Amino acid sequence: MLKSVDDAAKKVPIKAELFFSILPLVLAVLSATSFTLRTYFLDLVAKAAAASKNPPVGPPPQEWWDVPMFIVGLALSVLAVAAQIVKVVYDVNKKRSQAVLLSEAKSNAVVSGEAAVQATSALTVAMRDALQPLAENIAEMPSMKPSVGRSHLRTVATSATGALYALLATRVPDVRTNVFVLNADGKQMRNSAHSGRGGTPSAFLASTPNGKAAIEFIAGQQSVLYENLDVKAPPTWPGSRSGYKTFISVPIFARRSVGDDSVYGMVTVDSCQANSLRDVDLHTVELVADMVATAFAIAENAAAKPVTSRSGSVG
Repeated sequence: MLKSVDDAAKKVPIKAELFFSILPLVLAVLSATSFTLRTYFLDLVAKAAAASKNPPVGPPPQEWWDVPMFIVGLALSVLAVAAQIVKVVYDVNKKRSQAVLLSEAKSNAVVSGEAAVQATSALTVAMRDALQPLAENIAEMPSMKPSVGRSHLRTVATSATGALYALLATRVPDVRTNVFVLNADGKQMRNSAHSGRGGTPSAFLASTPNGKAAIEFIAGQQSVLYENLDVKAPPTWPGSRSGYKTFISVPIFARRSVGDDSVYGMVTVDSCQANSLRDVDLHTVELVADMVATAFAIAENAAAKPVTSRSGSVG
């Protein structure tokens, strides 16, 4: 069985993986090029009008190509986000499917090929159904105004905790999923969304030892899985450990090619039963955290982007 899994992994089309890797970058470049050309042409028109002997009175008339270019750029931005989400889901689903197949192979002497295919198919359907609302909420953001996009982040966080709960609740007893968001001043990390057992967890405050340790943890941009807190617990972040024996924590962050990386908060999953969370669950939480980070990065970029008027000036 292990040999068959390895053979199957080798048969994954290299062209498909290359396509999924390049497509988001190509779409993003095309989107940026479209917006840049539109701004450049508008600026040329405005300069030409200003330099003419009889400059027009009032705002210049709208060029026929202005709106189509804007729509093309916006559509390419949405497609780039959707392509990135498809790529991430494709990669993690492949790893998770292989991990499940390997785990089944170790616990069973013989696993029929048909049963393995059915298990993978069921897992793929479960992943799709759970993550689709989250992906749809993120895909809507490029067309939103900055203020609307910031408010929409809570909806994204709620979709994220709901997706994780749907994926884990059937196997992990009394599972709880959370999204914590770091305040702009970096002194508080509050709960933005919660699914599962119990009430909403309290905020992490930098003025307390637990809060300071949690905020320092997300700055490190490293995921953690503690399978049994009675055996091994975080040395610098004891946490409340109220009603749980195992937990996963994954920082929400976006890497930047220029300047410091952006850190937004963290996604956590915990359970009252020790050893109920596994490495494969850590990969799933990392996938969801990456998708949430995409939403925060879209909102952050939209807020930082200047608004260009039709005359080419910044308003």
